[in-house]
Formats: sequence, C-alpha cells, structure tokens
Amino acid sequence: MSKTLVAVTGLKKHFLIQRSLITKLVAGAKDQRIRAVDGVDFEIHRQETLGLVGESGCGKTTLGRTLVGLYEPTAGSVTFAGQNVEELKRKDPLAFYRQVQMVFQNPYASLNPRKTVRDILSQPLQARARYNPKGLEEAAIRLLEQVGLNAHHMDRYPHQFSGGQRQRISIARALAMQPSFIVCDEPVSALDVSVQAQILNLLRDLQIRFQLTYLFISHDLSVVRYLCDRVAVMYLGKIVEIGDTEDVFNQPIHPYTEALLSSMPQIKREPVRQRILLSGSVPSPLNPPSGCSFHPRCFAQVGKICQQKEPELKQHASGRLVACHRRNL
Repeated sequence: MSKTLVAVTGLKKHFLIQRSLITKLVAGAKDQRIRAVDGVDFEIHRQETLGLVGESGCGKTTLGRTLVGLYEPTAGSVTFAGQNVEELKRKDPLAFYRQVQMVFQNPYASLNPRKTVRDILSQPLQARARYNPKGLEEAAIRLLEQVGLNAHHMDRYPHQFSGGQRQRISIARALAMQPSFIVCDEPVSALDVSVQAQILNLLRDLQIRFQLTYLFISHDLSVVRYLCDRVAVMYLGKIVEIGDTEDVFNQPIHPYTEALLSSMPQIKREPVRQRILLSGSVPSPLNPPSGCSFHPRCFAQVGKICQQKEPELKQHASGRLVACHRRNL
C-alpha cells in the first residue's frame, strides 16, 4: 500500500467575475478570473497531519474545499488512494464522502440551528449504514462520547452549546461517516485559547484512535507547530515551501516563510529572531505579478529571473521542496 493518501497535481481553481453587458459596452471591461489556487503540487501521507499556512486570502480554504470535492478544479487533478476524485464523485459520490470529510471554521454557522444534535448526527449515520431506531440512537451516543459529550446533549439545539461544544459536534458529524481523511479549516480560530487546546488534543487523540489523515488549515503558526507533522506554506495561490514542521520553523528557506515565521511570538529560551516587515501588500489574485508572485515584496536579492520566470517547486539541498530562484541555487 502506498504511503500517499492524497496527491495533488497542477491544481488550479479560478473564479470567473462576469461583467454586465452594460459595463462591457460602456466601459469596455472584460470578464476577469480570480486565481484563488493557481497551480499547486503536493502529497499528504497516510495518518499524518499536513499543516497549510499563509496570509488571509492566499487560497487556503479554496484549496481545502477543492480537495473534498466542494469545488470543481479549473485544471489539474486530485487523487485519493490512487483514484481521481472527480471520477469517484461521478461514479459513487456517497462512497467518496464516506472517506473524505471536512470540519469548518465557524461552529456557529456550520450547524443547522433548526435541528437537534440527534438530527445532525442521524443524517450522516443513516447515509453510511442502515440502522433501526435503537441502533441509530446508540451510534449517535457513541459519537458524542468520542468527542467528549454525552447522551444528555442529544435533544439540544446548537444555540444551547458553547463554541467549543459546537465544534465537538461538528467533529462528531464528520466522524459519523468513518472517514480516513478530514480537512480541518481553521477549526479553532473562533474559540477561546483554553478551548483551542482541548479541541487540538481531541483531534490528536482521534487521529491515533481511528488512524485519520488531516489537512490542517490555519493562520496560527503556534497551533500548526504543535499539531502538524509537515507544513506547506502558501502565498497568492501557490505553495512556496513544504517540509517537516520543525525543519521549516527552525530554518525557513523561502523568504516569505522566513518573514511569516518572524511574526511569531517567541519565548526566552528560543534564539532571537529578527522581525521582518514586508513592504507593500499582497497583490491581487485578479492580476498577479509576472515571474515569482512574491518578488514585489521580497527582501532578498531580486534578479531579472525573479521578475520574468515563475519558480518551480523543487527539492532544495536540505531535502525540502522550495519555490525560489535564489534559495535553490
């Protein structure tokens, strides 16, 4: 059995902005495309947690939703356990979603406020297997107990729970299908710090217990360092660096990774890291720069090749994958 569970090749997801006919005729404006994900390649290994980090708007959530089939890719492919995701969805979408699930960012918006916990968990349980009423209730209770809740919560509505409890229910809903791969889209960003730790430990325990594979999307670098085995750094729709978490955090190679990590709070025993302030703002995905998308803000030596040619994500001497003309010399 291959150690690779999810393989992404040349994946793009563009969103078309259609101008009105009047705007086209009067102002001469043309339809434009937002290049949310603009050609990424990476693999996720079985039973690992791959962290995905980057600034807001860089395409992390779009990438996660494309992996689980909520968005159709504009180009490229995603394979799950060696099979193309689009083909799997066409042949048997239910079989695909039994294996792939997602935990969304906002637990206040991802649960139907008109349904009880019993209803929320019963639907995916019945989609996976046939249950009699007693068996269905027992299965729902087991799910709640796995995430730290109990049978007393079965007939309550989402508004009667705290944010942490709601996220536990969201996790239970994902587990109901007995998946092997879960995309966690900033699952703790809306929670208090103390509750964040509880949810992170729950995710880690569930991963060990059920042999789960995670893509963990976050803007909180400390959380990624704690939970993830490897980390992928994303900038303007592209992956710029991938490697083992501690290697990336201790010795970043790509200039953007270096700048991103310099913003982390430090504790006294760590070597002092100089704060790097990037000039300008993130370019628009409607009109990304030519060449390396980071070159207008790069603090390293920028050459003509950086301005003219897009760098490939290739193996660095350290063994990591890096997309940088200068650092791959």
